[in-house]
Amino acid sequence: MKINTDKTKFLTKRTFTTTKITKEEFRIKLYAKYEILYDKYKGSELKCTNKSSVIELICEIGDYLQNESYEHFEKLENDFNIVGMGFCMMNYDGYPGQLEFKTLDNGFTYIGIYSSVGDDAVAPIYNIIYFDENGDLRAYCPYCGNLVFFDAGVQMCVYGGYADEEEFTQKLFEEFGKTEPSDSIKYVELFLKLYGEKYGYIGEIDNACFENLEVDTDLMEEDITSNVILI
Repeated sequence: MKINTDKTKFLTKRTFTTTKITKEEFRIKLYAKYEILYDKYKGSELKCTNKSSVIELICEIGDYLQNESYEHFEKLENDFNIVGMGFCMMNYDGYPGQLEFKTLDNGFTYIGIYSSVGDDAVAPIYNIIYFDENGDLRAYCPYCGNLVFFDAGVQMCVYGGYADEEEFTQKLFEEFGKTEPSDSIKYVELFLKLYGEKYGYIGEIDNACFENLEVDTDLMEEDITSNVILI
């Protein structure tokens, strides 16, 4: 079952700005950011070189930022805090690699990360890392087609993760005038049905469970393309 498929709720609604950049320019900029962290902490056994791949560099940067502070990367930290996304990756079957490096047809280059939001997560959330127009590393989380439970007031609940999920689900049941079922399977089934009616879904809701949710990579790319503003 795919959720967040109502494009009118998500496309062109959360714009962010950047500039066109080639993959090689991106790699060079990323190495410069890595150098800042390495010079500050010198915690890596094997130092990356200016020829290291983007994947190697982002993994090293991710390790530094998870184990140390986000000094020099405050904007990135603020972006991650919106829905709890980040670098924390786990192994998930059926997903097209945890990291990807790509350039869209419009010239926007970014790193895509399927990341965990907690040890109890049974599926990953997808977010991207990019350089904004000021050269700062930033993050963006596409909502359309992603496993993010979205509420217009709070942007609150990441799939399997953190935030006040109980308050969010209670509001949803109240909005539709429904009583929360005491049976856990019926509870999840009704919640997904109501959520899908509000934000769109593809798939049958029959003995529904959170493990049946799937990302839609095409929809997420549409979300990114419609919201990025290249200046």
